[in-house]
Amino acid sequence: MQIFPEGSSCVNNNNISNKDWLARNTGRFFTSASYADLKLLNKNFTGLETLDLLSPGQIAELTLDPEVGALDNVVIISQIFDTLQNPFHGRELEDFFTLFVLVTAQRNITAISNPVVRTTMLNRTFAALSPALPTFSSAMWKDWFQTKLVLLLPSVNPGTLETIPKNITCDSYQAIVAGLSSISGMINTTVQREVFKYIVMSLKDPAPLRCYTNNSFLVYMNDTFLNFRSFLTLTSIISVAPETRVAELLNTVTPTELSEFLSVPERIDNSTLLTEVLKNYRQLPLFVDGFNGRTSQLNISKAIKSSILRAVWPTVLSTDSEAELDKWFTKRLIPYLEAFDKNLITSSDTLAAKCLPFRKMVQVLGNSSSNYTDFNRKDVYGTINSYLSTGTKPKCFNATDPVLNSTAWFANYLGPFITFSNKSDINLFGSTEQLKIFADNPDNLKLMNNELIPQDVRALYSSLVFAQNAAFNISELPDSLLCFAPDTGYSSVTSDELRALTAKLLKACNKTINPVIISGVVGKIENVSAEDLKALGNQSGQLSQGQIDQIQPGVVMQTLNVLNTVKWNQEQASLLVKKLFGNGYKLDSVNSLTSLGTLAQGLPSTTIESVSPEVAVNVAKDPAFVQNIIKGPEVVQQIFVNKIITVSNDPSTILQNIPNEMAGLIPLRLLTFSGSTFNLEQIKNKQWKKEQALLFFDKAASSTTSYTDLSSSVLQGFSSSAMQNITNNNIVNIIKACRGKKVPLVEDQLSSMAYHVTANASPQDFTSYPVDMLLYYPYSKVQSANCQSYLTATGGANFNVLSEANKQTALIDSAKNCLGITGTRLSSENLNVLNNMVCILNGSYIENSDNLILEKLKKCEQLTGEQIASVQKVLFSGTTKYGNPSTWTQQTLKDLEELPLFLTSEFWSKFNKDDRKSFLKDFLKDQKISLKKELFRQLGLARRARRAAGCTVGEVTTATINEVTFPNDYDETQFSLCLASNTVKDNLALLTGKVLVENYQTILLQKLNEAYNNNIPEDQLQLLGATSRVATLSDINSWTITTIDTLSALMKSEDGGWAADKSAAIITKYLGAGKTLDAVALKAIGGENLCSLSVSQLKNITAPNLRDAGALDISSCTPEKKKELYNTASAALISQRSDVLTYYNLIKPYLGGAPLNEIQRISTQNINMDWTTFMSLDKDVIMKLTPNEVKTILGTNLGELKNRLQDPTIKAWSLLQQQSALNNLGITGLTGKPDPVPGGIITALKPVGAGANLIVPRLLQTLFIGVLIAALQKVL
Repeated sequence: MQIFPEGSSCVNNNNISNKDWLARNTGRFFTSASYADLKLLNKNFTGLETLDLLSPGQIAELTLDPEVGALDNVVIISQIFDTLQNPFHGRELEDFFTLFVLVTAQRNITAISNPVVRTTMLNRTFAALSPALPTFSSAMWKDWFQTKLVLLLPSVNPGTLETIPKNITCDSYQAIVAGLSSISGMINTTVQREVFKYIVMSLKDPAPLRCYTNNSFLVYMNDTFLNFRSFLTLTSIISVAPETRVAELLNTVTPTELSEFLSVPERIDNSTLLTEVLKNYRQLPLFVDGFNGRTSQLNISKAIKSSILRAVWPTVLSTDSEAELDKWFTKRLIPYLEAFDKNLITSSDTLAAKCLPFRKMVQVLGNSSSNYTDFNRKDVYGTINSYLSTGTKPKCFNATDPVLNSTAWFANYLGPFITFSNKSDINLFGSTEQLKIFADNPDNLKLMNNELIPQDVRALYSSLVFAQNAAFNISELPDSLLCFAPDTGYSSVTSDELRALTAKLLKACNKTINPVIISGVVGKIENVSAEDLKALGNQSGQLSQGQIDQIQPGVVMQTLNVLNTVKWNQEQASLLVKKLFGNGYKLDSVNSLTSLGTLAQGLPSTTIESVSPEVAVNVAKDPAFVQNIIKGPEVVQQIFVNKIITVSNDPSTILQNIPNEMAGLIPLRLLTFSGSTFNLEQIKNKQWKKEQALLFFDKAASSTTSYTDLSSSVLQGFSSSAMQNITNNNIVNIIKACRGKKVPLVEDQLSSMAYHVTANASPQDFTSYPVDMLLYYPYSKVQSANCQSYLTATGGANFNVLSEANKQTALIDSAKNCLGITGTRLSSENLNVLNNMVCILNGSYIENSDNLILEKLKKCEQLTGEQIASVQKVLFSGTTKYGNPSTWTQQTLKDLEELPLFLTSEFWSKFNKDDRKSFLKDFLKDQKISLKKELFRQLGLARRARRAAGCTVGEVTTATINEVTFPNDYDETQFSLCLASNTVKDNLALLTGKVLVENYQTILLQKLNEAYNNNIPEDQLQLLGATSRVATLSDINSWTITTIDTLSALMKSEDGGWAADKSAAIITKYLGAGKTLDAVALKAIGGENLCSLSVSQLKNITAPNLRDAGALDISSCTPEKKKELYNTASAALISQRSDVLTYYNLIKPYLGGAPLNEIQRISTQNINMDWTTFMSLDKDVIMKLTPNEVKTILGTNLGELKNRLQDPTIKAWSLLQQQSALNNLGITGLTGKPDPVPGGIITALKPVGAGANLIVPRLLQTLFIGVLIAALQKVL
C-alpha cells in the first residue's frame, strides 16, 4: 500500500469514517498493521472510533499514544476496557498486556502517573480475569504479577487482593508476593500494610503454614514477606503459627536470628507475649548475649527489659553452675537491673529458686546502688524471709555439700537486707542450736557490725556467738554487737580490760546503748576514779548506789563538770550531793547552784533552807536550774519557792520571781489578788494547780474576752461560782475555749458547763464544745435529726468521768434509739459513730458486735472484769483479724496495742516466753505504774511458787534490774533466792521503782532489813517508794524520821495510800523528833494522812500553817476532826471574809466541818456550790437545811439533784421536808412528808412524790378525810 505524501492514502472524501476507510482500503489485513502504521496511512485516523475493530496489540499502542491521552483520561480507559472485555469481540486481554508491556519497555515508561486511570485499569483487569483465576498456573501468576501488571500494581487494594483465590499453590503465592514486593516502594504505607495483612491471612487460610518447610521459621517468614517483612512484629509472626506448634517453630530460629529480629524495638509489640515466647526458647543464654550486644547502644524501654527479665528469670533461678550464674548476674542481667520490680522479687519463681542462684540474687541486689522505683530493699527482705522460713532449717545449708557447706550463711542469704529483720524472723530461720554454728564466721560477724540492724537481732546474734563459743573473746566482737553482748561475755574480763571495754562500749554504742549491758559492765568497775567518771561521761548514771558510796568526795568535786550533765536518778544525785557538801561545798551564790546541773534534783531540804532569798530569786531565772530542781522532791521545791516569796509579799513581784513551772507551789493566800492587783499577763502562761485556778478564775474571766488565749492551766479553774459576774454569752465562749486544749475538768465542772450551754445556747452543732461536757448535755435538747451528730461528737469523750451508772445507762439507751439498735449487736457503722462509748458497754455487746469493737476498746482508760472476760472470749474464738491463738506471736501483741494491759494471765499464757519478754521491753517503757502493777499481777508475779533449793534463774544484778521486764522472769521463790541483801542495799531506788507487786515488795523490804540489821538509815527510807506500804507497824517503829525530806518521801500519794495506824505512826515519829506540823509538812502529809492523827494532835496545827498548806482533802476525817480543822481554817481566813467568793474557795476544803449557821450564811451569797462540796457537808447539817436553802446553796447546780435521787443522804433529807416545799424545787421524784393538816384533824395521807397531780386543793382532801373518820367512829 502506497503512502501519499499528503499522509492520507486513498482518502478522497473527508466525510468517510475511520471504520469505512479501514474496510475499503485494508479489509481484514489491517490487523497486520501496527497502530502507528494506520496513523501514517491516514493522518485523520482516530483509533477510538475503531476500537471494536482493532486488535489487542493495536489497542495497547493506542492506549499508550500520547495524542490519544488514554493514560490521563479515565473515560477513554473505560472505553478501552469495555472493548477488551466485550465477549463478542473475541480479543484476549492477555494480548493487550503483552504488547502493553513491550511498548512501555520500548518507550521507557516506568509508571502511570494518573492514579485514577491506573486503579481503573487494575480493577477492570482483575474483573475480567477473575473467572479464570482459579485455573491459573504458578507461571501465569508470575507472568501477570511480575510482568504484565507491574505498572498497575501500585494501585493494588484490598478489593484486588480479595479476588485472588485462597487455594492457589505455594509457588503461586510466592509469585504474587514477589510481584507486589517489586513495587512496594511505589505504594504508600497504608497499602503496604494491607498487602502485609493479605500475606498474613494467606499463611493461615486455607491451612496454617502449608507452605512452610522445616527450616528456620524466622527465615521462612522473611522469605515469605520479602519487602513487606518490615511490618513483621512478634505478634504477627506468632499469629500465623498454630498454638500447638509455637514452641517447636520458635526453636527452629537460631539465637542470632532471634536476637537480630527482636533488636528492633518496634517489632516487640506485645511485652507479655515476648515473655511467653522467650520462656519457650531453649537457647536463652545465647539469645540474651546476642540481644545485649545488638542493643547496647539503643534505648530499650523498661517494659521490654522487664518482659525479657521475666522470661529468663526461671532459667536463671534453676541454674546449678556457679560459672554460668556469674555470667548471668555479672553480665547478662546487668542491663535489666532497672526492670527488677516487686512482682518479680516476690514471685513464686523466686521463692522456688535453687539455693545457689538465690544466694547470687541476694548478693547482686545487696551490692546494687540502683535506686529502684518499683520496689525497695524491704520488699527484697520480705522475699528472703519467706524463702528462708520454708523447708529444712536452716535452709540452703548442708555440711556435706561443697556448694552449700559455707557457714557464712547470714552473709550469703540475708546480706545487707538483715537490717529489715527482727528477732522473731531469725528464730523462724532456725533454732539456736541450728544457727549458732554460723555465729563466729568472720563474714557474718562483719555483716553484723552495722548499727542499722535492729537491736533485738543484734542481741540475739550476740547470744548465738557465746552459745557457740562460751570462751569467745569479747574484745573481738564487732562494736555494734558489743552493745548487746550477754553479761556472761564479760565474766572473765580483767579490771584493766574492763575499763578499755567500757571506753569502747561508750564510743561504739553511744546512740543505741543498752542500759542493761552498760550497767552490767559499769557495775563491775571497783573503786571508781576520776578517770573512770570522765571516761564514762553520761553513762556514769549506770553506777550503782554501792559504787557511788565508794567514790571519794574529792573525786566528786574534781569531776563536777562531768557529773552535772549526767542523767541521774534521785538516789544517785542525793548521794553525790551529800559527798559534795561533805567536801565543803556551799550554796552561797547563783553559780554554786547552777554548777550542780543535773545534781540539783538531789538537794536536801536543809541545803535549800541555807540559800539566801536573794540568791534564790536570781537562780530561779536560770531555766536549766529550774528544770533540774523540779525533778527533785516537791518538798524541796516548796522550800525553794518559799525562799523566793520572803523577798516580797507583793503578788506582782512574787509572780515575776517564781518560774512558770513552779507556780503551782505558790500558797493560795498570795493568789487572792485583792483590789486591782490582778494581771492576766502574769498568770496566763504559768502552770497552776486546779485549786489555784479556781481561786482566781473569776478575775481571769472578767479581765478578757479572748478566752482562746487562756491556757488549759487557767481554764481548769472554771466553776459556776466564778461565773456570777460573767455575761451568758461570755460564759458560753469560755466553755468553747476549753475544746481541744485537754483542760483537766472534773464532773462538777462539766455538769456546770452543760447547764450554762443549755440555758444560753442550746446548740445543735456539737463540735464547738468540750467533748466530755456533751456527756452532761441534756439529750432531750438534741433534735432527733441531729442525734447521730451528737453521738459522733461524744464518741471522743472520756466516759469514765460519769460517776452515775444511771447516766451511763441513759446515754446507751439514747444511742440505741437514735441508731435503731435493738439488742446488743453493733455493726461497724454503729461503732464508728459510738467510738469511746464502747468503754461503758457490758460484755454482751463486746461478744455480739462486729470485731471492730476490739479496735475501739483499745482507747479505753480502763476495763471492767466483765469487759475483759468478753474481750478474751472474742479473741480466743480465733475469728478476729488476730487469728487463732495458736498462731499468735509478738506481732500480735504489738497489733493489740493497749489491750494487753488489761488482759489476764489466761491471755498471756497463749504466748511463749520470748515473745512476751520482747514485747514488754518496748511496751512497758511509757506505761503508768498502776497499769504496770496490774500487768505484772496477770503475768504471774502475784502467785506463790514452789520451794526451790537455790537460785536457778540467775543472780539479780544491777544489769538484771535494768531490764525493762524485771522482775517478770522471777517467781516469788526465785526472787527471794536470787536477790542478795547487798544488791538491795546497792540498788534500792532502782529496785523500788521496778518491784510493784506486794509480795515481792515484802521480800525486798526483808532484804533491806537484813542488809542494815533492822536499822535502815533514814536516807534509805526516802528511797522506799511504794515498798514502804508493806511495812508493818513494827518496821515503822524501828525507823528514824527526823527530816521533812523523809516524811514527804514516805507520804507521797503516788506510792499508794497508808493504813491510818501506819500513817499516824510515821507522823508521830516525825513529831517525836521535835518537829512541828508547819505548812510544808502539812502539804507533804496530805489530807488523807492528816486524818489519821488524833484530835489532840490536830489542835496543835496553827491557823497560818493550815492556811498555807493548800487545799487539803479531809473527806476521810471523822466529823469531829473535820470540825477541828474547819475551826482552825476559819480562824486563819477570817480576814478574807469580805471577798465572798475568795473566802468560799479558800474555806471550801474544810466545809465538811462547818456548822449549820455557816452553811446557811453561804446560802445567802449566791455561791452556786458544786455537788461534790455539798455532799461533803456534815450529814447532820444537810438534814437541817430547808429545801429553799438547798436551792440557794446549789444555785445553778440544783439540777444535779435530779441525778442523785437515789443517794441515801438525799433520800433521808427529802423525807424530812414538807412535800410542798420540795415541790417548789421543781425536781420531779423528790418524796417528802405530807404538809401538816388543820388542828384537830387526823390524816393518814401517804407521802406524795414531787410533781404528783395537785389539782384538788389540799384543804378539800383534809376535809374529806375528816368526814370519813367521823363516819367510821359512828359505825364503831
